[in-house]
Amino acid sequence: MISGPKSHIEPDFDLQYPTSNRIFTPDNNKVIGALSLTFVDDFEGITSIDYGFRGKGVTRYDKLELSTVQHEGLPRNLDRHQFEDEFLLFDEVGNVFNSQMHNGQVSSVIHNGIRFSLPFNFQFPRATSLPSSCKNFGDVGDNQGSITINYQLYAKISYISLFYPHGTSIEYTCDLPFQGGSNIQSFSRPITLSGLNTFRKKGRFSPTGSRSMSRSGSSSSSTVNKNKKSSSHSHSHSSSTTATTSIKDIQLGIFAQFPESLNVALPLTSIPITIKFPQISNLEPDFVHNGKSTKLGLFEVKIVIIRLTQNVYIRCKGHSYKCTKDSNLVYHQRHSSNKRFQFDIKDFIYSEAENCYLMNVTLADLIKNNNPLVEILKKPFTTIWL
Repeated sequence: MISGPKSHIEPDFDLQYPTSNRIFTPDNNKVIGALSLTFVDDFEGITSIDYGFRGKGVTRYDKLELSTVQHEGLPRNLDRHQFEDEFLLFDEVGNVFNSQMHNGQVSSVIHNGIRFSLPFNFQFPRATSLPSSCKNFGDVGDNQGSITINYQLYAKISYISLFYPHGTSIEYTCDLPFQGGSNIQSFSRPITLSGLNTFRKKGRFSPTGSRSMSRSGSSSSSTVNKNKKSSSHSHSHSSSTTATTSIKDIQLGIFAQFPESLNVALPLTSIPITIKFPQISNLEPDFVHNGKSTKLGLFEVKIVIIRLTQNVYIRCKGHSYKCTKDSNLVYHQRHSSNKRFQFDIKDFIYSEAENCYLMNVTLADLIKNNNPLVEILKKPFTTIWL
């Protein structure tokens, strides 16, 4: 059942996306595809059909304040005001159809079954540094501000009718996620992030070899707790029971160095990570015995998270708002069906300069993904210059 002019038309935006997760970038900026408009009912009064590609933004500020008017004997009311400031980043417009006007009347009718099909070839402008797509970035609430950046394909149908003798229009849109900044300057110099984590292990092992060991389990925690020792024992293949040694908690240091700039068009191989084991001076006998791993130094990387912290400053109609936002730049979790990335402390190398055992890896090793950063993002992370 036709309920109104907008339901007279079935639009279809057929796009060729440049990345697997359908995010555009300055290096993947071509918007190629076809637009089709199928009329499912007669539509009279159309003056023009336009299509295009645009980028626009809206800043918003919600203000709550005491009313300037006060009635005698009554407390002041609270007044809430909403301010919005819309701006256009770019707009490329094409025309599909123009009606013929005769004596101020529209003479053409587009009948049911008519289909307009138009290939398009747009691109995000390179001449300016565009911000990333975002929705209500900031905070939405009293005395708070936010910004929305949107890039979209659109089809605009202008028409006149009995209710709109001077003309009106309807629009159909298709949003295009865009990651701004192929080379984002994030620091004035490389920065190193570090942290310590305690891996708690329980059990006992026999120094006669890995086959005579038992390992009752392992877990990890960021807090240091005394470990309860298991009463399990290990036996060699001989008839006698061998001596056992208690396993202690181990502490690992994780050190990741981020470069001055982050290029979303490249993989994350440029981010080096060092895992340090500062507690021991020798890997034997706990982790290596007779040149072989005791398996007691095995641990897995199950989740890799890089959190992005941004300071936000928004201006709207003379009002300003500052806040700090955190978001996941990378969140990579191993599924139980996949083989998790494993480390063994026996493979660590002693460094005289650091006076500890360590292993050097890259972030790409940990997430096992050499795709460009933009292709592993769930959504664009915000780069705002306003």
